[in-house]
Amino acid sequence: MFRQELNSWNGERTGRWEISGGDIVVVHSRFDELFNIELQKDDNFHNRYGIFNHNDLLGKTAGRRWITASGKAATGAGFVIVLRPTPELWTLSLSHRTQIVYTHDIAVITAEMDLRPGSIVVEAGTGSGSMTASLVRAVAPTGRVVSFDIHEDRARKATEDFQKLGISDYVSVTHRNVGKEGFKGIPESSVDAVFLDLPAVWDVVAEAERILRVDGVLATFSPCIEQVQQTYEELSKHNFSEIKTSTVGFRTWDTKKRSMDYWQSETEQERKRKRVSEGRGNQAGERSGVPDKDDIVKPCDVELVSRPYKEIMTHTSYLSFARRSRNIPKPSDVKVQSEDGNQTRGKD
Repeated sequence: MFRQELNSWNGERTGRWEISGGDIVVVHSRFDELFNIELQKDDNFHNRYGIFNHNDLLGKTAGRRWITASGKAATGAGFVIVLRPTPELWTLSLSHRTQIVYTHDIAVITAEMDLRPGSIVVEAGTGSGSMTASLVRAVAPTGRVVSFDIHEDRARKATEDFQKLGISDYVSVTHRNVGKEGFKGIPESSVDAVFLDLPAVWDVVAEAERILRVDGVLATFSPCIEQVQQTYEELSKHNFSEIKTSTVGFRTWDTKKRSMDYWQSETEQERKRKRVSEGRGNQAGERSGVPDKDDIVKPCDVELVSRPYKEIMTHTSYLSFARRSRNIPKPSDVKVQSEDGNQTRGKD
């Protein structure tokens, strides 16, 4: 189904989204719980709401309620929402084999890398495939993502996931330690962007310079500022300019309609004196949270109330960017014409 979305950008999509056997769908069971499953004929899915039959979805469109097999005719039966897997939903529902890149960071990275359909991107550190899926959507249908991971099992599982999502034509995953082996096989100046999610980014800077075209962008994802500093030192030794680092904060707000009661009473000073005299308050005249017996309780109008969620996605990692510049000769490489006509090298 993800492949259908990619093809639609190229004008190949016809009709509506239809679910078939072998498709991956994202199940939305509540606001903070999403997961993906692979649909198979005559199979079932179980959760706290009941048993769901895969056959009920085959041939149907995504974006619908999936009602439990035992509650199809019952009022108020358990249900979940079935969604097609976009890169954003894939990030929220995938199995975490490593720490992943989340959507608020992905948005900044893809924008800074200046990606578009037809771009060629090299990624080192496939991990769980969160960033990879968004890179594919940015460069499809005419571009390609070439990804590497140091762990063979992670590379294999990521390849399987991309095949199930139907995007394997746009991405390849190779098991390789790029810190030692580099990007061998990739020609010089042939790549539009490089994304590095590695512990030692500085070991790969020279190889990134080799494969990037002039004006191409290198992006790195580093948890610690010490990593950023060491990477900056290495970038300064090579043909990179416009080096910068940023972090992204992301906060979700919830807005709901709520009605509250309020107390219409005498002035507060009069109230305090009366509570003390009647023994209904402390010495300061402060009352409890319940209304006094002679309060007039009136319902207020329904109002919109906004507040942030308790969980706030703040700093996840440092995002660093640098642009591949033209070869800048070092002072030792510059030849100076002397007055006697002899050529001498410049001083270091």
